[in-house]
Amino acid sequence: FGGMVAWIHAEGIPTTAAGAKSMGRVASAAGAACCEVMGALPILGQSEARMRELEPRTAALLDRRPVLAHAAHKHLADDSADGGVACAVTTSLASTQQAAAVASLVSALSACAVEGCASSAAQVIVTGIGKSAAVAGRLSASLRSIGLRACFLHGTEWLHGDVGMLGQGDVVVAFSHSGETAELVALAGLIKSRGATYWGVVGSEQSSMHGVCDGVVNAPATEELLGAVPSRSIVAQEMVANALVGGVVESLGVTKEAFRANHPGGAIGHFDRV
Repeated sequence: FGGMVAWIHAEGIPTTAAGAKSMGRVASAAGAACCEVMGALPILGQSEARMRELEPRTAALLDRRPVLAHAAHKHLADDSADGGVACAVTTSLASTQQAAAVASLVSALSACAVEGCASSAAQVIVTGIGKSAAVAGRLSASLRSIGLRACFLHGTEWLHGDVGMLGQGDVVVAFSHSGETAELVALAGLIKSRGATYWGVVGSEQSSMHGVCDGVVNAPATEELLGAVPSRSIVAQEMVANALVGGVVESLGVTKEAFRANHPGGAIGHFDRV
């Protein structure tokens, strides 16, 4: 998707079949370069080089990237200089308390692995509202790809019948930057009454979610774009999501071959078909 947006920004919306195919190749190269990395996030420099290998047409696009892209790099540099979001999240996760919280959540998630479990095995439900819901959806997809029983449920749907999916031993992970999202705070009692555990990923060290969840992982982020647009908070949440995925991979001993077996399509699956 990012590759497609970049193409449209630089070249405009394709008006011919040839143009649409060229855009598609660039978009596929961008997606493939990211999906080769566990968690499907780009690695600055490495992903760009891989895009050039997969689709030579991307070179011309990358070499004349718009000023906006350079501004984004400057923003990342500013983050490093002023102790930005990446540093803040890394420091938070490295603390003894947060390291223990992450380890506990990884253990709970790992218990929901499909392999070796009965059909009644516990499941992971990841939830959120607004932009946090997008991160929650991505985490659930990544967990499925490494062999967990995981799904996403929008935070507004729980009280309209979907709480019925919960069972003993299930794990619910809720993303809320403020930690005050009313719908998610109100869920705690219902979740626990079904024998499930409730975890929060929040952006503050003190919030209502801290008081109602069984455990909380902090994803600190301040100075959002325009003071309100979810931007740095989304990066912080994605970093926590990747830390959880990486922890589960290590805990379960997930191999590259096992991951590809769950992902036979696209560029990842292509390696096994050639």
